[in-house]
Amino acid sequence: MTLSGTVTQTALRTDFDALTLSLSSNTLLGQEDFPLTLRVASLAVAMDVSLRSVDFTAPDDLELRVLRVLVTHTAAVGNVTATLTVTDGDTAYLLDQTISVSVASLNGTAQASLDCRTTTQAKRLRLLRGVRYRLTLSTAATVDVGQATLLLRSRRRTR
Repeated sequence: MTLSGTVTQTALRTDFDALTLSLSSNTLLGQEDFPLTLRVASLAVAMDVSLRSVDFTAPDDLELRVLRVLVTHTAAVGNVTATLTVTDGDTAYLLDQTISVSVASLNGTAQASLDCRTTTQAKRLRLLRGVRYRLTLSTAATVDVGQATLLLRSRRRTR
């Protein structure tokens, strides 16, 4: 951030107020990105789905920006997959697309991303207000840590 002029208490307050107003304006426009993260230690094949998933209801329309999976393990193991679904199984809310990303764990840390921000990406969609979605991790073998992250952007509906 570049301050406008001499660093004084008044100048700092003026710059702070201007930036706060800018943040508030962007939030009101619905252009705020935020993450939803699911982190599971000792992710195992037989682990109950309730322990390796998180359900959420979109409070307003949300644009899916990125789905990322990250795995940490001390030896090479099978795939770890992060998947976004609708909790009642209705695939129409996801335009009948499979929204998932997988990574083969290496000796250390590995990650993979499904980047939906570009216009050339075939998987671009909005998560609709009031619909209950589920972010789930699954694995082919036990890993030390599995993490799935959704990067979402709030979008106001125009009527």
